[in-house]
Amino acid sequence: MSIRHISISVSAAVLLGLGAAAPAAAQAALPSVITLSAQSVGNGFGFDGNMQARTQATVSAQASGRVLRVLVKAGDRVKKGQVLAEIDDRMSQNDVAAATAQWRNAQAQLERTQSLVQKGFMSEAALDNVQAQVRSAEAARAQAQLALSFTKVTAPQSGLVLNTHVEAGDLAAPGAPIVTVYQPELMRAVVHVPASLLEQVRQANGVQVHLSNGQWVTPASKTVMPAADPVSQTVEVRLDLKPQDTQNAIPGEQLQVRFHSGNSERLVVPMQAVVRRGELTAVYVAHGDGDKARFVLQPVRLGQTLVDGSVVVVAGLKAGDRVSSTPVAAAQTTGKN
Repeated sequence: MSIRHISISVSAAVLLGLGAAAPAAAQAALPSVITLSAQSVGNGFGFDGNMQARTQATVSAQASGRVLRVLVKAGDRVKKGQVLAEIDDRMSQNDVAAATAQWRNAQAQLERTQSLVQKGFMSEAALDNVQAQVRSAEAARAQAQLALSFTKVTAPQSGLVLNTHVEAGDLAAPGAPIVTVYQPELMRAVVHVPASLLEQVRQANGVQVHLSNGQWVTPASKTVMPAADPVSQTVEVRLDLKPQDTQNAIPGEQLQVRFHSGNSERLVVPMQAVVRRGELTAVYVAHGDGDKARFVLQPVRLGQTLVDGSVVVVAGLKAGDRVSSTPVAAAQTTGKN
């Protein structure tokens, strides 16, 4: 999107006919004024969206028991494999002890059976049966040991803790969420586009994301999901952002996404020239020149905000109008006239 510079004419700040001893108030600068002319502005349409983590995982409990400790809090940075929470393992330890005892009994039975088979007192079929019992006991022991390891909930990836879902003393059960971890270096903007505009989104020759810090950035890639929501009739569009553009971004924060499709000639004013009073949106228009200029508050209807911070005027002004870019000074001057 190309935007030509707005032509600017600044009103003279020197009052004629005043001597060196004139009061300082009389030498105050007049409001700055810009002369409007048509500018090349990119056409397009925008949507509100939100920030999402591209890589986010909610760690769930895989063992039952009382939560003994939650070792992290929201905002903490964690490493892959770090223990996030601990669940009471006494029941799991009992299971391991019982499974180990059964395994040892099966091993002893196997040794006795092998000795009896060698002496001819038992058949090979009996030995096969005891060997199967040993294998079953080994599997039960391994399962119990695995369940014991689940009492320590660990981070599946390095990143930041987004949220903790339990407190010490809560009862954990398999599948219950414990901690959510995300990678802050990998973020994306997500918008939901009406299905009727999907083809225009696909054919857009550019897209920009307006972050909550006021910065406009260009995404690294665009992904249009292959299905529409049957209720809202919108399609999710994911825009992967560059790591250097999202260093302070957090999941869930609001943003704006604008898709571009060609240019047109429009009137543009800087955002600082706009006055908002309740439901009124207006600018101060200058009539006359120099210290004789009279500023009138002119209602306007505004359109899109551009990446340089200026805003398109849809109605209320015409080319050649002179608008104050310092509305506070214009209002003070108007009060004196």
